[in-house]
Amino acid sequence: MRKIKIVPGEYYHIYNRGNNKQNIFLDNRDWARFLFLILYFQSPECFYNLSRQISYFVRNRVFNIVEFPGL
Repeated sequence: MRKIKIVPGEYYHIYNRGNNKQNIFLDNRDWARFLFLILYFQSPECFYNLSRQISYFVRNRVFNIVEFPGL
């Protein structure tokens, strides 16, 4: 059971590491995708030129996920 209770409306620090302290960002594209999604989900409204931003990320394949054989 969780030692610290999660309470609605409070602030929490999210650690940027994966299972067994592995890196969660393998390259700059992973980092850019993370930042874009943070901006997108924190915005109470559609942020400026959303379609242009998405087009940029799709055109530059930022949203593509590399598949690793055997995983």
